[in-house]
Amino acid sequence: MNQEHSDRGLVIVPAGAGAGKTHRIKTQLSDWVKRKVVRPERILAVTFTEAAASELRERIRAGLLADGLVTEAMAV
Repeated sequence: MNQEHSDRGLVIVPAGAGAGKTHRIKTQLSDWVKRKVVRPERILAVTFTEAAASELRERIRAGLLADGLVTEAMAV
């Protein structure tokens, strides 16, 4: 990922395959939940496929569970 663009709280992460987009999104969303910047049920992440959405959800849940945030993980 070489560059990020932001406007009004939206972030565009232009990157090719294998560049770490899912990891970047998971890390950012998990961090916001941990710091209570956003409630898990208020997150909207758009993916190209339902499979990608499911994978992202599970990665976020796993990260929150690893940090002991069970309630937050179940709300994702």
